Parts: sequence; structure tokens; C-alpha cells
Amino acid sequence: MKTLNEIQDIDKIIKLSHGKLQLIFKHSTVCPISRMSYEKMLAEYPLLEDQADLYYLGVKEQRPLSNYVAEVLNIRHESPQLLAVRNGECIFNESHLMIDPKILTTI
Repeated sequence: MKTLNEIQDIDKIIKLSHGKLQLIFKHSTVCPISRMSYEKMLAEYPLLEDQADLYYLGVKEQRPLSNYVAEVLNIRHESPQLLAVRNGECIFNESHLMIDPKILTTI
């Protein structure tokens, strides 16, 4: 997972999503449910590098950036949260224990 640090990173993801699926995993380091979802993502992530780019967003460390993601993708902020971006739009959004990395093979 590539770590997101700046608003320009999100703008770049939106541009890249016109050519390849872009995934953002939002994680809170103080939440046990978020930790479980993060570990599940690491263990079960099914896609190859040529299929999608995967990014990590620490919501406690980067709260303004997390808010920006919610604003530009028109989604509700949650944590943990898995977002899939294609053609500049969020096409998939799951949170908490509903996050299942295997579903990514179907979108």
C-alpha cells in the first residue's frame, strides 16, 4: 500500500482512475475494528499491480485529507473504509466489518 499524505495525492488518484482502478483503504490506528479490517486487507488482497493501485490513508494522522476524500468523492467518511475509484467516481464503498477484499475481483 502506498501512503497518502497530500491533497495532490487524491487529485492524482482521480486522474489515474481513468486508466486503472484506484483503491483507498482508510484506517484508524486507535480502532480495533479498523485493525481487524486492515489485517484482513493485507492477508486477503486479491488484485495484481496491473489491475489496481492500493493506497493507505491514516485518518487520525491525515484527518483533513480524509475529509477531502469524502468531499471530492461524495461519500460519507467512515473508518475503516475501502473505496474503489474508477473514471473519477467512487464506484464501491464499504466500511467496518463489511470490508471484504475478495469482492474487489468483481468490480
